[in-house]
Amino acid sequence: MNRVLLFGMFLTAFLLLYLFVHYYVFSRLYQLFHLKKKWTFYLIILLLASSFILASIFDHWLDGPFFRIFYILSAIWVATVFIAFWVLLIQQITSKFWKHDSKTAGYVVIGFVAVIILYGGINTFIFKVNEITVPIENLEQEIKIVQLSDIHLGTILQQHYLRTVVDKVNELNPDVILFTGDLFDGSRKLTDEDLKPLNDLKAPVYFVTGNPDVYYGLDLMTEQLNKTKVKILRNQVENFSGVQIIGVDNPPEGQELGEVDGSPLSKISWDANKPTILMYHMPSNLEEASARGIDLQLSGHTHYGQIFPFTLLSMLFFPHNAGLYEMGNTTLYVSQGIGTWGPPIRIGTRSELVVIHLVKK
Repeated sequence: MNRVLLFGMFLTAFLLLYLFVHYYVFSRLYQLFHLKKKWTFYLIILLLASSFILASIFDHWLDGPFFRIFYILSAIWVATVFIAFWVLLIQQITSKFWKHDSKTAGYVVIGFVAVIILYGGINTFIFKVNEITVPIENLEQEIKIVQLSDIHLGTILQQHYLRTVVDKVNELNPDVILFTGDLFDGSRKLTDEDLKPLNDLKAPVYFVTGNPDVYYGLDLMTEQLNKTKVKILRNQVENFSGVQIIGVDNPPEGQELGEVDGSPLSKISWDANKPTILMYHMPSNLEEASARGIDLQLSGHTHYGQIFPFTLLSMLFFPHNAGLYEMGNTTLYVSQGIGTWGPPIRIGTRSELVVIHLVKK
């Protein structure tokens, strides 16, 4: 099927679902508070349902505090309406067995949703450090790696957030920093000043592209990162302390590692007798990495669904969804990411920094 048509069908289905979620949420609230559906009911639904789409369009063309606040609030609303949907659905089901005053139930639902969203916002900015040890053959010396992934700098997370991440990474005192994509969110163009904290990282930094980095613009991304200490690996190998670090671009749609002849990984040469790390944004093709003798693959992208219950959907789309996996002599670690896409909210997931200790096998 034509990819454009397939994407159009997916987008249409998502928008219809999004409108249905809004309709259900406001229908239930109107029922609980005994309100009548007038023309304002439908106007509220349309305005709120279109708010994030409008904010995204404005953000590409207009600048200023008003539009940034509008973007942030509309992004938070996306999370709020989905959380409200599940809470109201549970309330409606339990009301069949437990009779209670509907207005009281309405206030309880609103309060409960507000608490969940507040928790999710706070949870986003509390970093979790996960430490793992990976034994590797032929390793010359032990190496301490910090994996960064999915910061999503843009309209919501800006220079101050990057500064916080940089300071935390420096506290971990790694030998090398491996950044597995999505530095940029693509919501707005960043300035050289926005990226300046990257120069304060105290270890060498290697970076591979993620999908929003491509949307941001590879030429602009390259121009800006070349002014920092970050080294971009685009389908190439870099040697660090006896370890080969392979960086592969986020692939075009429908083309994964080694899936077709002439894929990026098949064009890269490396020494099979030396330790090898693959940096690849998408947590896929562990079988291919294992077959090619990769010792460690580092990926991100999934955010582990970011907001429950999307964590369950993420597990359906990505069998290697978050955490540590092994196949043969190959280890894969999928980071939940240190930033957020869309709503600056994490529920059931954590903003993650990964410390990887490479040790001799």
